[in-house]
Amino acid sequence: MKTEDRIRHRFGDEAQAWSERYDRPLERSIHAYNLHRRRQHALDLLEETGGRVLDVGCGPGNVILSLDISKRLERFGCDFAVPMLHQARTNARLQDKPLHVFSADALSMPFGNRQFSSIFCLGVLEYANDVVQLLSECHRILQTHGQLIVSIPNLTSPFIQIDDFFNGIKNAVTRSVPSGMRRWLKTNLLGRDDKAYFNGRNRRFDPRHVRCLLEQIGFVVQETRYHTYGFSTLNVRLDSKLFRRAEVFAHHNKTLERFGWTCILKAVRS
Repeated sequence: MKTEDRIRHRFGDEAQAWSERYDRPLERSIHAYNLHRRRQHALDLLEETGGRVLDVGCGPGNVILSLDISKRLERFGCDFAVPMLHQARTNARLQDKPLHVFSADALSMPFGNRQFSSIFCLGVLEYANDVVQLLSECHRILQTHGQLIVSIPNLTSPFIQIDDFFNGIKNAVTRSVPSGMRRWLKTNLLGRDDKAYFNGRNRRFDPRHVRCLLEQIGFVVQETRYHTYGFSTLNVRLDSKLFRRAEVFAHHNKTLERFGWTCILKAVRS
């Protein structure tokens, strides 16, 4: 099975669970915390300008449905995992919020030129085969002066580099035991059950490189934010306290702030 198909099936199988990660109060998992912080920063960065708002890789719709918008705005979501779109429709119906959803590959979206005033693209670039093509598609369907809010795993973060190193060791050790025992060890003792396709696709990006790509394509980057500080290897209560305190400390230190797991860039189509 191709990597793209494994990713599609994995996200399709987790549609309801993925939605519940946003619904539950922040748990001790740094991954859940990262999702909540990413959504919060993305919503804060978006200026309400009217028109259509698209969430590329919308999943169950938890970001686009959280957008507090006026009647002048329409919500759209696209994803290549159809069960995610079914969950997004369900969430929209439960919240009584209109949402248009489309099954689409982010590298070739079924929209005309300059259709949207704003686009979210969160947690998508790390799974794309062609990052330049994906960003070019966003540029094509954005209106002039339209906003793009895009997130990337931060290659320059020492937290994510150390975390990748220890997760690699953890995976290597647990591969030697039977699958049932491996799942129990990784989930209950060592933090989380790392699915197979994640192990070989730790795509990380240098924010400076992504900024250059955006500018070459025709965007003007207006703002950059970082968030989430800590490690996921040991999913314990102490780690939870540490990464929450580190977040507060980094907020007051611009040098440390750039060490965050996730970088979010706000760009405008020139």
